[in-house]
Amino acid sequence: MRQFDYSAPQISCQYALTAIVLLLICSRSLGGLQATLGTVHRRLHLLRGLVSAPTQALNFYAFSKMPMANVYAVIFLTPFLTALLSAWFVREKVRPIQWCLIALGFVGVVIAMRPDIYGFSPPVLAVLVTALFGSIRNASVRLMGDQETPLSLALFPALAISLATFLPALTHGRMPTLIDSAFLTLGGALYAAGLLLTCLGFRYAPAATAAPFHYTQILWAMLAGMWFFGDSPDRWTMAGSLVIIGTGLALIRQQANKQSN
Repeated sequence: MRQFDYSAPQISCQYALTAIVLLLICSRSLGGLQATLGTVHRRLHLLRGLVSAPTQALNFYAFSKMPMANVYAVIFLTPFLTALLSAWFVREKVRPIQWCLIALGFVGVVIAMRPDIYGFSPPVLAVLVTALFGSIRNASVRLMGDQETPLSLALFPALAISLATFLPALTHGRMPTLIDSAFLTLGGALYAAGLLLTCLGFRYAPAATAAPFHYTQILWAMLAGMWFFGDSPDRWTMAGSLVIIGTGLALIRQQANKQSN
């Protein structure tokens, strides 16, 4: 079986560069390059770039030292931190029922992943920093308002990641085959779409509503495992996934009731 054995910096850089190209191609429909470069929120974009740049490297380090279930269990602290930062900096009001639902969603993650208990070690610290940096990037979107172009929300983090990984990719990378290039390009396209949609989600929805949908990564990973590798989820994964789905639907209902009132 042929292995896809490219270095992590090369994959990260390829994804980011592909995202940049696609975003620039679609720049006119995403607010325009001129308006994007003329943003008045340069400091916020610099902050978002700084917190985006090291996250992939920290994730790769954590994944190399810890079981995947443990890494994801810590990464999924991001919804808590995003809601907390938004309540603190953006003054978004998070109702007690929303906090409870976010906590219940995290319980669903723990049920599905069943992580082992790890002490406070460098890999744990790395993934905690990743969760904090991701929440800062998400919450900062709310500070920019509706005037910022969608292009800027996705372009500047992708630029930061490409700059942070470019030299390591040159040092440790190799020329991909034609088929592998197609897979890398597809991955970059999906990354661009995911980054853009995530930013728009935090622009138009309160953080307490948008952030917990981060948990649904487990569901997509489960479906991908079933489709590509024939992996059947066990009862614990199914139970945790049902909890996550239920809390997501409850959060949507809570937000709808809040807007109707």
